Amino acid sequence: HTFAFKAVATAAAIGKGLVVAGTKSGIIRAYFLSSDEPISSSIAVKSAIVNISVHPTGEHVVACTSDGHVIVCIAEDGQLQEVASFSAPSKESYTSAALHPDGLIYVAGTSTGKLHVWDFKNKALAATLQEGDAEDAVSAIAISNNGYHIGVGHASATLKFWDLRKQKVVATLPAQLGSIQTVAFDKAGKYAAFGGKGGIRVTTIKEWGTT
Repeated sequence: HTFAFKAVATAAAIGKGLVVAGTKSGIIRAYFLSSDEPISSSIAVKSAIVNISVHPTGEHVVACTSDGHVIVCIAEDGQLQEVASFSAPSKESYTSAALHPDGLIYVAGTSTGKLHVWDFKNKALAATLQEGDAEDAVSAIAISNNGYHIGVGHASATLKFWDLRKQKVVATLPAQLGSIQTVAFDKAGKYAAFGGKGGIRVTTIKEWGTT
């Protein structure tokens, strides 16, 4: 399918019978693929969408905005409806985010280098993680498929790997590129790729000095 989109998409994701996209103007749009002709539904929020994800069940959509909000929507019967909105007391701007594979945790990065770990089961900010320069904005986030590690790129092009269970940094890779715009793990969680200005690099867990 090709979807007509009047605005520039800043984030997109695909799930079970569902394609979702977000825009700089704050539009979240869902395309339902259950019929021959896709059905679309959208909502408007107050700020630019910096990440959007589909829950593993395909029934919910989660997004974060540049003004520091996490938006949760239900997607069913061809309709997208906002059901919850969260924000930290600090009201910091979000710059990137990723949904945990189990769909219960959402990690959002801030312009001041923090990670906000949202617990959807308890509808609360479970933890705020930070190590290093408070002004080193988060530029990219990925969570390993096994859910153990978070890969975080920063504005300084530094790449950090967090152990989510221990809530600490287990490895830091100094800048190897001019910037880091994206991070990804392989399905087994043994490799991580990161890319930006200057190309793409691949690292392994063994290189981090962890097991």
